Amino acid sequence: MNKIIKIDSKTKTMEVLALKANTAVDSSVQSTHMRELIGCNYFEHAVLGGNIDIWFDEEYQLHEEHEGYGFKLPNFEQPVLGNAIITAFDEEGNTMGLENANELARFMMTVIQFGQSKKKEE
Repeated sequence: MNKIIKIDSKTKTMEVLALKANTAVDSSVQSTHMRELIGCNYFEHAVLGGNIDIWFDEEYQLHEEHEGYGFKLPNFEQPVLGNAIITAFDEEGNTMGLENANELARFMMTVIQFGQSKKKEE
């Protein structure tokens, strides 16, 4: 049950991966791993519903090299730019793997809307 979903907005793919360090004791290892998967220095998260979180690059639009790739999920008001990961959390708020990651990834591929925004001209 240590599985998470990585969403790559540029390639428009989802991948089920193992989450390293599934305990609060190893939270720094877990945070580093999550930043590596997303490809960011700082991440933000939001609750998608139930005990499901989405984690994404907080500073994506500040990167000069960003290409505007992103996606939209139903019932989530803001578009997500860049890559993201989907995790679960327990009753104490600790990040953990998803119970049915493969099934959730297959479902999400049917409802996700990928896209690319235009960069603002300077």
